[in-house]
Amino acid sequence: MPHASDSEGAMETRGLEPGPDVERAGHVRELFPTWVAPNISVLLLTMGVPG
Repeated sequence: MPHASDSEGAMETRGLEPGPDVERAGHVRELFPTWVAPNISVLLLTMGVPG
């Protein structure tokens, strides 16, 4: 697996296809806030909760 310094400034070469398991570095605990933040905003707007 490449280190952060190896891939810093590199261009992404993959499209929408899933990457191989050996190249996946994210864990649910790390990625959950990235997913939940925009979704909770839409949920609160739909429910009419003042913010």
